[in-house]
Amino acid sequence: MAYFHFLAAWSNQDIVQIKKIISHDIKATFINNECEEIVMDYDGLIDLLQQRFESDQEWDFEVIYNAQKSESSIVVVEITRENNRHELIEDKALCTLFFRKGAQFNNLVRLDMVMGIKHTI
Repeated sequence: MAYFHFLAAWSNQDIVQIKKIISHDIKATFINNECEEIVMDYDGLIDLLQQRFESDQEWDFEVIYNAQKSESSIVVVEITRENNRHELIEDKALCTLFFRKGAQFNNLVRLDMVMGIKHTI
């Protein structure tokens, strides 16, 4: 359950643990509110997370889908974050995480995120 450890580290804003889980070969793709695609490598993703972790906030993750494929796992998560007054900081994001078995544990090898989700059915 690599995704559980990854989301726990993210929730705790534990960048040291996150660095252990994310593969150095990761491809991270973000679709912003203007439908522009932003592609990041390991360093770009770590920098982005460190910037996000500068604020005191609460992350909420709802796992929508979880599946195994050979030695890989795919997880779809809805992400929100709130300030200390429990107000939404930004619209929801929908994220697909791909983990592959590594030498010591499963590593996050791909992350695809669509930001700015307003409504869910």
